[in-house]
Amino acid sequence: MASTFKALKMPPDLAEIAEIRAEALGYPSWAAYVKGLIRHDAGCLARHGITVPWSKMALTIQDKLDALLLWRVKKGKGMKSAEMTSWDWESEYEAMMKPAQ
Repeated sequence: MASTFKALKMPPDLAEIAEIRAEALGYPSWAAYVKGLIRHDAGCLARHGITVPWSKMALTIQDKLDALLLWRVKKGKGMKSAEMTSWDWESEYEAMMKPAQ
């Protein structure tokens, strides 16, 4: 079956996260990684109680969140879903942005 072309605009920090995670997980490309995420979601049909609210935030807030997520990915700081529901990401972002002493 022929593929349908859909363009995806992605903020730079999310694009970098996709490339890092794709390589770490063994995907041949970030596009294959994104397809894998969609397939995983379709298989699970799980609720998106964290990321749907994030998608409705102002773009400037999403950019801050993306920067923090990229920083966490580079540090290998993952979280379980339950931890993410109570994650004070704004405080962690502020701490990340403080100059090193």
